[in-house]
Amino acid sequence: IECAAKTVPRQASIVLTYAKAMFEWAEDREVCINPIASLRPVKISRSMAAKRRDRILDHDEIRGFWENVEQCGIETITALALKMVLVTGQRPGEVAGMSEVEIMDRVWSIPGERRKTGVPHAIYLNDRALEMADKARAEVERLSKRRKMKPVGYIFEARAGQKITPNALNRAVSRYAKHLKIKNKKGRWTPHDLR
Repeated sequence: IECAAKTVPRQASIVLTYAKAMFEWAEDREVCINPIASLRPVKISRSMAAKRRDRILDHDEIRGFWENVEQCGIETITALALKMVLVTGQRPGEVAGMSEVEIMDRVWSIPGERRKTGVPHAIYLNDRALEMADKARAEVERLSKRRKMKPVGYIFEARAGQKITPNALNRAVSRYAKHLKIKNKKGRWTPHDLR
């Protein structure tokens, strides 16, 4: 941990936190004595701390995105997944993995293992979100007939049997940013900024 603290202090601090919790659990059960009880995390400078994104799309950018995303050349499944990020406010990776088994009526239940926080989450799907999901299903069905392969249940199935990836969403917005009417302020934007 000490060696890592010099090269990757943030990750070392996280590992130390988990290791301490594990040893404290073992010590409470008298399995062993905590060998790292006195270790303290390295102070992290501002340049090494996790960076928060502060890019926020304004009303004109959101309108430009919404009006152009399906007509600018981005593949339909990708465009619909990006719209779903905006409509639901969920992370791009969570939207990318959206599956039929997670949707019951108007509720999308994301299991904890698919979330950054590890906590399950339920999202009410409004009419616009249901419309995006239906359009995506129709596109997946169209593509599967052409590929002669049955869909596996992802709402945003990009290739036969595979969900779309967050990287595909990133590449799309990077490649088509100008067509999406996004202003070039404070650096490039990402699908995460749609949240």
